[in-house]
Amino acid sequence: MFNSSNAANIVDGEILYKESCIECHEANPSEEMLIFSIKKLKKKIYGCVGQLDLPWNEQDVDDTVEYLDVKFFHFDEWQ
Repeated sequence: MFNSSNAANIVDGEILYKESCIECHEANPSEEMLIFSIKKLKKKIYGCVGQLDLPWNEQDVDDTVEYLDVKFFHFDEWQ
């Protein structure tokens, strides 16, 4: 399902989440956020990045989305 480059992205996403997101969000964000698609999760993360003025790029957002999906959300497909 994931190749080695995706595995690195998941690791990077976990680091980004723990450094920048977990302070405001619970350890399991799927329990607090009513998000039911990759598209909405990505939009939520971009919103947080903008609000907090984080120096993230698109790859950082994608890495964090991938980590959250694999770890917590388990969406059926990527959009």
